[in-house]
Amino acid sequence: MAASSDARYVLDDPAHENWLASLTDDLFAFYTPAAVDRAGGGFHWLDDDGHPRSVPKDLLITARMTYCYVLGHNQGRPGHAEIVEHGLSALRGMFADAEYGGWFADPAAPEGRKLTYLHTFVLLAAASARQVGFASDDLVQAARAAFAEHLYDAKAGLNVESWDRRWTESEDYRGMNANMHALEAFMAAYEATEDDDLALWATSIAQRMVAFAEPTWRVPEHFSADWEPLPEFNTDRRRDQFRPYGTTPGHSFEWARLLVQLRTLRGADWMLDAAEHLFVQAVLDGWDKAEGGLYYTVDGAGQPVVAERLHWPVTEAIGAAYYLYRVTGKPEYAEWYARFWAYLDSHFIDHERGGWFHERTAAGGPSRTVWIGKPDLYHALQATLYIKAQPQLPRLG
Repeated sequence: MAASSDARYVLDDPAHENWLASLTDDLFAFYTPAAVDRAGGGFHWLDDDGHPRSVPKDLLITARMTYCYVLGHNQGRPGHAEIVEHGLSALRGMFADAEYGGWFADPAAPEGRKLTYLHTFVLLAAASARQVGFASDDLVQAARAAFAEHLYDAKAGLNVESWDRRWTESEDYRGMNANMHALEAFMAAYEATEDDDLALWATSIAQRMVAFAEPTWRVPEHFSADWEPLPEFNTDRRRDQFRPYGTTPGHSFEWARLLVQLRTLRGADWMLDAAEHLFVQAVLDGWDKAEGGLYYTVDGAGQPVVAERLHWPVTEAIGAAYYLYRVTGKPEYAEWYARFWAYLDSHFIDHERGGWFHERTAAGGPSRTVWIGKPDLYHALQATLYIKAQPQLPRLG
């Protein structure tokens, strides 16, 4: 699939900026107000038609949607400040464990595990809100304390995966997905607070990931409690939403973007070198040369495992290509950027009902093996806003 010459997909073409602005408008129109649960608190998970699904409230959805409306408010969108406050209220109230600290994944199941992955999004939402003027320092500090006291393992330089409600039993499993999002959240919190420990934690995570990935430039996803790789983990759960078997090219793109952003804050050239290697290997492994699109997962040799396409890896490939082009000026990144957008537009943007499909088959048809409906707009929205990013504020712009 050749890079598209359609001006809508070409970096620095006015048509591209106008098209992205229209996509941003359309995304917010799809989720507002349908996703905002005024009566029950938090945010709904939406189905394909934009209606709330009958599923329990989810910390992941509420924290990520709060962050997205911070981005909308930062653009000056009317009504978004109120929605941000709505989300922050849910994080302070229905999702917060007032007895033991931290946050419930599902308020209706308080004895469930406290997941690092979910706590990263609480920190991301609260820190981003603080950056643009919301009084969310209480949430920032509470989330930082959860990491300092329980989730971040200073000896390993990485985060554990989860604890029981009372913070007495840590899960034996360790994963890179939670650490990747912790890197994102720590950068946001560092930008919000200038707390140097947060930048040090972010840098440590990046260093450890690169050391694990460097032999093949594929990111090992699954580890034991002693940080020994577990390449066969979840071989019987290959389509798991958060811990799928194998390695995930979309995560390599996401790591590449985050490394370039971290380099903006910390100024180490090894971060850019690693980001370029991760990008190249993710394209080699993940891009289907015949049909286009990115495989969800591949094995240790780079062969496809789950061939269904998810929208979020394409959005992260767009982000990585954008940042690498801006930093290096290499034309191949701009070419991939256009190619990724062309594929995403033709396969994932729902031009009839609104929102973006979360999953498609290799042939472009509907698929629901990993995700159902249109849960939130976190990955999609960020893809439309990367061109707004400024060097001194690498996420919000």
